[in-house]
Amino acid sequence: MARKLNYYELEQVINLLEKDLLEYKNAKTAAFKSQKELERILNAVPDFVAAIDNQFKILRVNKSLAEKLKCTPEGLMGKTCYRYLCQADDPPSSCPHARMIADGKVHTTQNCNNQLGLNMLVTSSPLHDDEGRLIGGVLTARDIKI
Repeated sequence: MARKLNYYELEQVINLLEKDLLEYKNAKTAAFKSQKELERILNAVPDFVAAIDNQFKILRVNKSLAEKLKCTPEGLMGKTCYRYLCQADDPPSSCPHARMIADGKVHTTQNCNNQLGLNMLVTSSPLHDDEGRLIGGVLTARDIKI
């Protein structure tokens, strides 16, 4: 059976909990600031940027891409990229993301998207988790008006 804490011991436990809570709040605030800073950086890029998983689901997009697709970034999350970016039912044979998933290497292709009115240079770069497993890729696209 556990013994009861005296007033002094209880006060020490409360002080430690308050210290832990303050450290947690500070870490949460720092993480939130870092996330917002990363979003500001990505949204400042005029090129289209998207994080896409191995099942071709959109994880995140920057403001430039969302505006071009006439959507919000949140509205694109979880959507299949080739339906929105390529207006296709399956990934096209030239899809750099599909090739990147297959071999884990960076792939670039030139893509003409008539629906969006763009001639783009599209690159898919591998994205790994903390254990080094391929979990998706970062797709960047630049309109290369020719």
